[in-house]
This record gives sequence, C-alpha cells and structure tokens, in this order.
Amino acid sequence: QTILVGDSGVGKTSLLVQFDQGKFIPGSFSATVGIGFTVRARSHGLRSLTHP
Repeated sequence: QTILVGDSGVGKTSLLVQFDQGKFIPGSFSATVGIGFTVRARSHGLRSLTHP
C-alpha cells in the first residue's frame, strides 16, 4: 500500500493516475477534496494479487 501526502497542486493525483493507467494526462485534474484511491491487480507467478 502506498500513501501520497503533499501540498495542494503538486501532482499527487496525476502521479496516481499515471501509475494506474500508464499514461500522463496533463492539465486534466482539479483539486481533490477528501480522498482518492485506485485498485490495481497484479499477477505473480500463478497467483493473482489485487491491491486496494
């Protein structure tokens, strides 16, 4: 699990979306009020891992 903490406007949401979707989307975010999260499934060998 990873927690991103920082001042407003520094790119926390952009970094999270880039990690989740694998692409950078410039200038498409407004300030997040509250909390934002993503779930990413990964496979390791024969096991499938899901991380909330």
